[in-house]
Amino acid sequence: MSDHPKFAVIGGGSWATAIAKMLCVNLSEIAWYMRSTY
Repeated sequence: MSDHPKFAVIGGGSWATAIAKMLCVNLSEIAWYMRSTY
């Protein structure tokens, strides 16, 4: 089992993008979920 916590970001707006960017600086992997508008 991994000692690292798992993070997910929900949304693709400016706040979600900023949070995902900050998480990616320190983590090797995050889950990022966005709604498809197509």
